Amino acid sequence: MKEQYVQAIKTIMLQFTPDIGDDASLTTAAEAILDTGLSHIRQFSENPGSEAILTAITKLGNADTYIDKVIAIMSLAFALGTMKIETDVSIRFFDELLYLLFTKDFEELTAMKAMMASMYETADHNSPY
Repeated sequence: MKEQYVQAIKTIMLQFTPDIGDDASLTTAAEAILDTGLSHIRQFSENPGSEAILTAITKLGNADTYIDKVIAIMSLAFALGTMKIETDVSIRFFDELLYLLFTKDFEELTAMKAMMASMYETADHNSPY
C-alpha cells in the first residue's frame, strides 16, 4: 500500500513540477510527504479540531527550500484529504499555508494550488475513512 501512495504522489508531483528532480530525489520527497502526512493524521486524531491543524500549518510554514515547500503543502493535502476534512474547510487551511510559504511569487503560488488540489482529491478518493 505504501508503494502505491508513493507512486501516486510522485505522479502528481511530476504532473505539476516536471523539473523537480531525478527519480531517487522524487521518491525521497514522496516518502517524506507520506510520512509527514501520516504523522499529522495521528496528531489530528489525538487532538481533533482546528487548533491542531493550525499548529501543524505554522510548523509547515517554516519550510525554506522549494522542495521543502512542496513536501509541506503535499503533506497537508494528504492529511486533510485522508481525514475527509470538508473541501471548503480544507481550502481555508490550504490558503493559510500557501500564504505563509508563497506570498512573494504568484506564479509559483498558482502552480502549488493546483498540485495541492490534486493531492487532496487523490487522498480523499483513496481514504479508508
